[in-house]
Amino acid sequence: MFAATFRFYSNWMQYRETIRLHAQEYEKALGGTDKEYARLVGYSYFSALRRGCMTKEDVEVVEGDLSMM
Repeated sequence: MFAATFRFYSNWMQYRETIRLHAQEYEKALGGTDKEYARLVGYSYFSALRRGCMTKEDVEVVEGDLSMM
């Protein structure tokens, strides 16, 4: 039981760290001038957030963020 709990917690912490790193990079990219890079990082962030399955709304959010760059 302990091993299963530890494995779940470890995977969850790894997932959270991945999301945090993607979010930081996306924010940094939005502060820059390279829209194509920001688009790729945004797609990567939302894909990681949804565990590989981006939604149409995610694409719209990224495109909206890019339009405000």
